[in-house]
Amino acid sequence: MKLTTLTLVLATAMGFSAFAADEPELLHLEGVIQQLPAGRLLGIWMISRKAVIVNEATKLEEEDGPFRVGAKVDVRGFPQPDGSIMATNIETDE
Repeated sequence: MKLTTLTLVLATAMGFSAFAADEPELLHLEGVIQQLPAGRLLGIWMISRKAVIVNEATKLEEEDGPFRVGAKVDVRGFPQPDGSIMATNIETDE
């Protein structure tokens, strides 16, 4: 009985550590806005030739100027399977 319990505990611990290794790592991108969605900020932005997804959960900070084509920005987010970035935070950097 003790061996079975120990095996179960070890297998469970190994499963959790393997799961943690599969979590995507937060990315940081510094770039220039090349394209914004028409008439709003939610949607897909093109930043230095990279598609960046902006949704209601994305924190947007315009302390160093407005979001506009040509503005320098810092982006933090998670990589998506299609190569885009799901943004968690975007701030101007001018």
